[in-house]
Amino acid sequence: LTEMLLEVQNTTGELYLEIGMTEEGFHCFQKAWSNLMEFSTSAIKDKQDFVRQKGRVLNNLAKSATEKYLKENRILECAAEISSLLDNNPRDQATMKYTEGVLIFVAGNTSLAKMRFQECLNIRRSLFGEKSILVGEIMEFLADLLFFLSGDIVKEGFQRKQAIEYYKQVIQIKENAGTFANSSLVRKQLSISLSDTLCKL
Repeated sequence: LTEMLLEVQNTTGELYLEIGMTEEGFHCFQKAWSNLMEFSTSAIKDKQDFVRQKGRVLNNLAKSATEKYLKENRILECAAEISSLLDNNPRDQATMKYTEGVLIFVAGNTSLAKMRFQECLNIRRSLFGEKSILVGEIMEFLADLLFFLSGDIVKEGFQRKQAIEYYKQVIQIKENAGTFANSSLVRKQLSISLSDTLCKL
């Protein structure tokens, strides 16, 4: 029953995120994480599935929680532990690379965050292809990060050019996703997200 509750809390939170209601989504993920922390690992039959579920909730927290919450609850340390316990499933590995990238960036290490995002992008490209919204999501993070990285003038010029190329690809992905979205709420959120990306060019 508790496992079903966790699934409902996490799925409901993801639906909130999909339509742009980040705060409502965060509250669902916060409850799911609190419930997960009460589980005794020894009482769980499928430990790998449990680790995967924790990783999914952490990923959603990284997308929705405030910087203060992430730091105070030592979410980065939890993510590193979960990454070390996961098997070699590429989809799970990509999720955790993304999660660690966000958390490492929040912690202030931009270069290492960029490395994690690049690793995630490589895995997602091989899994889902160039036009997936999951590829677009990580591409936009990478593009944003390229503007934060400091260096010499030549390097900064190359990074800006690379970021613009990423943004152009993200715009195409979001336009395509909006065309095929079934829900009007999802289409509306994709339209808002697309506008945000266009403003970055």
